[in-house]
Amino acid sequence: MRRWFTALAAIFLQTLGSAAFAQADPGVTAAVQPVPPQVTLNRQAGTASLALDSYASFFVPLFNGGGSTLNRVFFNATVSSDTVSVKVDSVFGLPTGASCVGVGSTSISCTFGSLAKGTGVNFYVVVRAPSTGSFITLNYTAGGDEGSGGGNGCCNLTGTATTLLVDPATNTDYLKRTTSFVKPGLPAKFFTGSGVAATATDPWITIVDFPALPSLNTVAIAEERVSTIASDLRTGETTRLTIPFPIVTSTLILRRDASTIAPSAKIASARIYYSEPTVPYPNINYGGLGYELLSCATGRTPDDKPLPQKGVPCIESRIEYTKKLVRDLGLSSDWELDWEFVLKIADNGKYTN
Repeated sequence: MRRWFTALAAIFLQTLGSAAFAQADPGVTAAVQPVPPQVTLNRQAGTASLALDSYASFFVPLFNGGGSTLNRVFFNATVSSDTVSVKVDSVFGLPTGASCVGVGSTSISCTFGSLAKGTGVNFYVVVRAPSTGSFITLNYTAGGDEGSGGGNGCCNLTGTATTLLVDPATNTDYLKRTTSFVKPGLPAKFFTGSGVAATATDPWITIVDFPALPSLNTVAIAEERVSTIASDLRTGETTRLTIPFPIVTSTLILRRDASTIAPSAKIASARIYYSEPTVPYPNINYGGLGYELLSCATGRTPDDKPLPQKGVPCIESRIEYTKKLVRDLGLSSDWELDWEFVLKIADNGKYTN
């Protein structure tokens, strides 16, 4: 009988040791990060603003850091905001065989089958930004089981990630910078400020309109800066674009308020410079103010290719909103004597007027 109890105690201690080891096993890791860390609130179109449809996303690097293969790997998440309900819009980047249920609601449950030790999967959980609020929070649980048993959930990981929301009514950052996640496979339009008329308080408007992008690294940034390079203008204005390329012949619209234009200035002689391209074109000097943009209709690259090309954008049109044109178009007085440049672009970089 004593031998039987001794054997039973040995089995108990061995089982206890295995459980303790399993609890110490790091198992699944998932350091979820907001991408980008803040986005502008959505807003409806109005007479003084374009509609803005922006998205937050959470990058999930799900990884098996344990000592053995994990089975029935899962990732569950719930999204919330501080003022209104938000929902999971979509999930991008799932590997073959993985799936998520609950998309279109506040909570999702994703399954991934097995993960060998030292391997992982990366994907994005996308949430459409609300029209009010100051943050979106994603609370998540991830885990998996060793062997073929059901597991006891001892090593499940829990965490929280938060995206901040920029409110145009209280935060003027949106006048100079727009950052948003861009869902792959869909065309998108992003802009600074109202996206409509430039004004004395928002004298430089940037609108970028680009086709569907295949990349998952899809954060688009339009950022503006003021300089003092202009002679016949009262300010030098700059827009820097950071968009996941390849982009093929996208449209960039730049608008300048009349308050920044000297009375003697002529839009026909206004110059737009381009610098910091990600794909520099051979035989073009991008230093100093940058490369001066040519007309899309008549300009050519140094090797006689039509414009635009990567690293060589061009000016498609120039418009001065005279009082007569403003009246004929039925626009508000905010447009009077403003300038507009429509560019065709095929690369990131900095655009200066």
